[in-house]
Amino acid sequence: MSKKELDSTTSGYVSPSQLQKEQQEAINRTFDQTRNNIKRTVNEAQKDISNYAQQVINLQERAFEITRDIAGDYIESQKEIINSFNHSIWTPYIENVVNRTSGLSGVFSPSRAEVYGNTFTNINQHIVTTNKK
Repeated sequence: MSKKELDSTTSGYVSPSQLQKEQQEAINRTFDQTRNNIKRTVNEAQKDISNYAQQVINLQERAFEITRDIAGDYIESQKEIINSFNHSIWTPYIENVVNRTSGLSGVFSPSRAEVYGNTFTNINQHIVTTNKK
């Protein structure tokens, strides 16, 4: 036994039960601090994950916007090219051919326009689906 434990008249005397109680409290404080540190670390990590997730979502949304803009611009340019080509070259040529032969009516049937439109739509859907991954 230590001198403190033997000398009961000293004001610094600590009984074995008091010493055990203080040690238990110190251990409990250490565990509580550890638990609080873990909670704080996990909360910070969750915030970081939320920030990263939001950044990924923002990037995906921006990619969709850019894809939509590119597709819209492409469609407009194709429309202008086709209309320009039809008015300046193709329509006069077809009129000339039709005037010479009567068997070529319906060269620009709606089905060909639909096929072109469907093809372009499928390409755009593929691009959007690829950007989702």
